[in-house]
Amino acid sequence: MEAYRYQELAYLIVPVFLGTEFFISARNERRERREAPLGSYVLDFCGFLFTALVPAIFIFTIWAIESKAFPLRESTLARLDRYGVMFLFMGSWWQVYMIGA
Repeated sequence: MEAYRYQELAYLIVPVFLGTEFFISARNERRERREAPLGSYVLDFCGFLFTALVPAIFIFTIWAIESKAFPLRESTLARLDRYGVMFLFMGSWWQVYMIGA
């Protein structure tokens, strides 16, 4: 595995922490009211999205490129991998802004 792939794996901390923040916010929103508001379900959905789906897609693209599992779609997977890195990098700045606010 190339060296920059390890850096990409380190970027996975961003969506996992963001998903955790969504879960904590949903729990706090449910705690304040008797019935569960719609916003808590939306926050839970976003938590699952960022904690499970984004890292799964990211790890799949790294695995598929490194193992050459799809030789005819390697350029498409590389593009998806590159956009995933951009998304996580921009997401990390957004998370720093949200934590600092």
